[in-house]
Amino acid sequence: MRIKNEYHIHSVAGENLVIARGKKRTAIRILSLNPNAVWLWEQLAGVDFTEEDVICLLLFRFDLEIEVDLPTIISDVRRWIDVLLRHNILEL
Repeated sequence: MRIKNEYHIHSVAGENLVIARGKKRTAIRILSLNPNAVWLWEQLAGVDFTEEDVICLLLFRFDLEIEVDLPTIISDVRRWIDVLLRHNILEL
């Protein structure tokens, strides 16, 4: 999977937002990202990746800071991917 090139993070009033305008939609969707989601986006923008790649990135990130809870990381990664898929931001 890959983050679609037409989507970018914008900082608005201290929030990190992906403002997604679908090609066939006139409505605008706004998706707010927490700091970890922004970090993942920055690491993965422009490259193909798998769920396992995202898990490994977070394991690396958190291993340097806190004790890692693998089941939570896996759940969070799946939720992050699901949100991006539902907003049509990822291409498979």
